Amino acid sequence: MVEPREATHTATLRDACRATHADTFGLAAQAVTQRRWRRTLEPIRLLRERAEMLHQAVVHDALQAGLDWWQVADHLNMHPQDVWELCRGTAERLGIASPADQRPDLAMKLCAGADVIHEFDPAYGADLDDLPATHSLHHDPTVLRLREASVLLVTDIWIAITPPGEPTPSIEPGAVAVAWSGVATSHTEIDAVHQALQARRAQVHCYCLPTERPYRAPA
Repeated sequence: MVEPREATHTATLRDACRATHADTFGLAAQAVTQRRWRRTLEPIRLLRERAEMLHQAVVHDALQAGLDWWQVADHLNMHPQDVWELCRGTAERLGIASPADQRPDLAMKLCAGADVIHEFDPAYGADLDDLPATHSLHHDPTVLRLREASVLLVTDIWIAITPPGEPTPSIEPGAVAVAWSGVATSHTEIDAVHQALQARRAQVHCYCLPTERPYRAPA
């Protein structure tokens, strides 16, 4: 009895790979045996390409099965925003909203700037550096790219976060380097951002208070 064909993108990719990549490892092994090292590059490229396609196929099937970005990210050990960037084209074809639109209660506005060019304004929100190292925003893909660029350019940067419930800051053109939407993985993380924001506001308030008795001219 012939088994019914599996109607999933992952199964379709599997069948395609069986037809076109059945002996990929064999080709690599043969090239190594013959000491023809350059011939190993093509099998390596094909496997990397198919591995990325497999990742996208699994996410596609998971989204079609009704999982949200957080559930998919949890299964794949990724940040929800990272999964969105990986499969944005697929999601848009399926009519699936972005993480920020899917869960506004976990969505946040972020902006960043370079210290030498852009001045951090407390109105922009909490400073990412004030959040615990375990906070998932440290793994937001845009955050990771910005930090990598800051290392390469030997430039310090700041990243500010506006949590849900706070007014969206008014940002003048050129005041920041980039602004984008991100998401937290839980309401506990949202609470952490609110706490960091309140602590920074209290700190700014303290800086504004007079620290000495007012000057009085001698009589």
